Amino acid sequence: MANQWFRLYSEFAFDPKVQMLSESDQRRLIMLFCLRCSNADVTLQDKHVTFQLRISNEEWAITKAVFIENGFIDSENNVLNWDKRQYVSDSSAERVARHREKARNANVTPCNVTVTPPDTEQIQIQNQKQSKPKSKELPEKSGQFVLPDWIRNESWDGFVAMRKSIKKPLTLHAMELMISSLDKMRADGEDVNAVLEQSIMNSWQGVFPLKTPQRTSFSDQKAQKEADSRARLDAWARGDPASPKSTYIEGEFGRA
Repeated sequence: MANQWFRLYSEFAFDPKVQMLSESDQRRLIMLFCLRCSNADVTLQDKHVTFQLRISNEEWAITKAVFIENGFIDSENNVLNWDKRQYVSDSSAERVARHREKARNANVTPCNVTVTPPDTEQIQIQNQKQSKPKSKELPEKSGQFVLPDWIRNESWDGFVAMRKSIKKPLTLHAMELMISSLDKMRADGEDVNAVLEQSIMNSWQGVFPLKTPQRTSFSDQKAQKEADSRARLDAWARGDPASPKSTYIEGEFGRA
């Protein structure tokens, strides 16, 4: 049954699987929840999802692969574990019907003892907690993964989806190591987004510096300039009139 609202639990802000998503994918996940809430009996086709999210088919293919990998949806875009988190009692029509039924029973069978019936929803929640198996939790020392702002969401999501397509999905620890490697490359002047795209195009498991001609470092350039300056100064001191740099030397050193 369609509803105008749904339950969103506070653990959304702390769940590792959610926090490993990019901000754009987190928004798209919330949008899927909204579509599921308002279209309970309708199968969400890919074309409907891309229209509602205002994204391209290619963007949805990458996002969908990430959602399936993390167990949020299935291949038919159905939100998994929805019924475990949402209750029939959340419908106002159901609540009104129960209230009217209680009122009719109270009028038909008067009683001098007031008995408060148990809240079936609370019982359901309690039973669910008792029967729910304990899942393997990440060690406390493992921090929550946050994508740095110097990496584009599209580049990172594409890399994660590529790793999954080659049957080498990234773990949380692997993501942290990958970010550390990219940060070192960034310090060396590499375009980390281009590095990720290079790995995507070549289906590489890791990240590597871009294949470009070797660049001369600033210190090497400075040393070369100093050597050239000394050579020109020696030629000027010898009075070599054929030196093509004599005008430059006079302009540089003749002001003393």
